[in-house]
Amino acid sequence: MLPEKGKCRYRFCKHTELLLKRYGCIIICTAAGTFAGFWGLAAGLASGIFLSLILKRVSDETSWKKALEQGNTAIVRGEPFPGALYICALAVCSLGDNREAARLMKNTFGAEYHADWNSLCRGASSAQPLNSDLLIECLANIIGKNETEFTPAVIKKIFILLNTAEFSWGEKRESEKPSRYLAELLDYRYANDELSAAYCVLGLASGATMEQVKTAHRKLAARFHPDRIDGAAADADAFFRVQSAYEFISHQQ
Repeated sequence: MLPEKGKCRYRFCKHTELLLKRYGCIIICTAAGTFAGFWGLAAGLASGIFLSLILKRVSDETSWKKALEQGNTAIVRGEPFPGALYICALAVCSLGDNREAARLMKNTFGAEYHADWNSLCRGASSAQPLNSDLLIECLANIIGKNETEFTPAVIKKIFILLNTAEFSWGEKRESEKPSRYLAELLDYRYANDELSAAYCVLGLASGATMEQVKTAHRKLAARFHPDRIDGAAADADAFFRVQSAYEFISHQQ
């Protein structure tokens, strides 16, 4: 056993290490800024905070990537609720685009949970390979262990999100749909509400007016149009989903 002085020294070293790990960038940048006077001090403090946020985001995305690759279903640091990372990963896997996945996550859960969905989806997209079946099995396991968190309303939102990501897949890919496999694992019965999914594709609540639908369609069609100079294959897929959703809603009204 360590003597009392040794224990105090050990605790001091651990606290110092933790302090430097959390606030090292802020301390160093602020200290450097003091040589330039008051405004240098302020600039150093601001730079330190900004750099700390960037490093934390990089660290979080790396830990999310490792958690997905290892199939770790323990609570992951930075999640707004247990399993959020796996839901993001399923959205990325289904859409093939982390930006579109982040948009859908924000539309579905943004009103209740404040999170950096872009970082979560970016961290999920960096994990290779993303196996849809494994992600679903991990998510089902998390839901089973956190029943109080996953109320019927939350589970319904998960299926709405998955239906939205699967929108326009068609009958040929019916057996591949993550929502179908997740429902089997959870013994959950749900109605595939294509109309609600179509509204969600456009970032709207069910029952939005046709004028709102047209406005959202124009905005998203311009954003994802494949003829843009910086257009990509993922944007073309998103454009197809937006067009399909708009046409589906138009035919229903």
